[in-house]
Amino acid sequence: MIKRLSKSISIYLLPVKLLIEDMELIEKVYKDNCQAFTILTQEYELDSIEEIKQLDNKKYTLIEITSRNPYIHLVISSDNTKIYSFEDDVNSTGIVTKLKDILKSRRSPFIYSASTWSFIIQVCITILAFLSLPNLLLINETTKYIILCLELILFLIQIFFLKFGAQKFPVVYVKNKTEKTSFLLEHKNLFITGMIALVVQLLVLLVKETIFK
Repeated sequence: MIKRLSKSISIYLLPVKLLIEDMELIEKVYKDNCQAFTILTQEYELDSIEEIKQLDNKKYTLIEITSRNPYIHLVISSDNTKIYSFEDDVNSTGIVTKLKDILKSRRSPFIYSASTWSFIIQVCITILAFLSLPNLLLINETTKYIILCLELILFLIQIFFLKFGAQKFPVVYVKNKTEKTSFLLEHKNLFITGMIALVVQLLVLLVKETIFK
């Protein structure tokens, strides 16, 4: 008799930014498909999202949800998002797919772009060194000093991003989408990344103009 062996399912996603409505959607998936589930924060064990609303803490860097029948373990953290299922039967696979669809649409680009920006800045430093090396004997001391300062600035920005990327950022906010926040606060991540991109581009253009004028 041929019998298919069950396999586990492991899904790894980028960090997310979830509001209370998103957590309620996730909770509904567990309620509709699992016999029981438990929610864990760094300080409490809870039975429902409603109980999270009653706590003083309104931001969380780590939340775990574990169910039984079937066993589905969800970890939402500042580092990444993990979904684990003990089995790959139809019911478990369906739950994992529903959770993945919710979480993929809530990815937080700036959290994981810290390391990306660090890499981009390192590339810029390499390009600056590459552009200046063939002309090192032809450029004057002032230009050499400018290039050195620019590379130092980029290096310091890179250190900032490496440190920034290592910090723990909230991934779950106990607030509703309807709650008002200022435009600058709501889009501060876009402003920061845009300004960094602009500064890097201007620095590269300045060096190119200085070397090849």
